[in-house]
Amino acid sequence: TAYNLSVGGPILHPACHSFVISPVAAHSLTMRPLVLPDTAEIQIRIRSERSSSFRLAVDGESLSLPVGTSLKIRKAGHCVKVVLRGEHDFACTLR
Repeated sequence: TAYNLSVGGPILHPACHSFVISPVAAHSLTMRPLVLPDTAEIQIRIRSERSSSFRLAVDGESLSLPVGTSLKIRKAGHCVKVVLRGEHDFACTLR
């Protein structure tokens, strides 16, 4: 939530079964965050006439991939369990 908020993305309530694609350092005013249902699958193919590779960064991990690589973005088949201390109130967390 903090990373998404820092690049102008929305805050999603935990009960929303969605994910957000937010542009980082966008050079156009028409680039906006996109909220999608968690059942969506996005496919991206990188094309470039200026370079033979591109850098992909996701959650702090970065790697170089060749132009023409096809990326699929979708919800994982498993969930992460999070331990919460005491009473957890989403609205209070946002203060």
